[in-house]
Amino acid sequence: INAEYMGRWTVGNDVALQLGTCIFAFEGVATVLPVATAMERPSRFPRVLLIVLGILFVLELSFAVVCYAAFGDRVATPVLLSLSARTPASVLPVAVEVLYCGVVFVSFAVIFIPGCHSVERMTQWVDPVRRSVVRLAQMLALAAISAAAAPSLSKLTALLGGIIIAPLSFIFPAVFYARLVPQTNVTRVFNGFRLLLGVGASIFLTVQAVASWIDGEADYLPPCEPH
Repeated sequence: INAEYMGRWTVGNDVALQLGTCIFAFEGVATVLPVATAMERPSRFPRVLLIVLGILFVLELSFAVVCYAAFGDRVATPVLLSLSARTPASVLPVAVEVLYCGVVFVSFAVIFIPGCHSVERMTQWVDPVRRSVVRLAQMLALAAISAAAAPSLSKLTALLGGIIIAPLSFIFPAVFYARLVPQTNVTRVFNGFRLLLGVGASIFLTVQAVASWIDGEADYLPPCEPH
């Protein structure tokens, strides 16, 4: 931990991008219903979801605080570059990178498959050959987008947070809840507030992300050099 960085916790000009990135942390919201449906005891899902979100909140917050305390405003995007540059001879950065690759490999399939099922239901292509072709095309499209947007990773994350994750996390649940569940005055006010919050956040974050992408430069920073 670098004591110099502990005394200057500041809010930068790209705070809108950081909010979009925070919203993007809810990227797994699309798997909530499939997981709940596949559970042997769906009645326990709210408790499981609350526990998992609590654990993730503690882990992500502590990791972000420790990384900024160690690297300050020189932290790279992604932070794995800072870890490998800070201690090149250590096993810890390599272990973190391997674990991160494993998490991405496993979580990508969990998030990708529900989208494939939705496309297949819309196109009504159920035979194995067409399904394989559609999934391959989706994979290639995602790979091309990832390669093109890699130099602006934080901007892409913020943009996806505003366009996709904010509606999935705030707007659609509020609409579905209002249509499917009998409403009281309290739930109607709360649901309306959540809906307005989601719409406002989606528009604001999307506009800010697009503006920063047009006006700004690539945010892919070189690894931090030890002092």
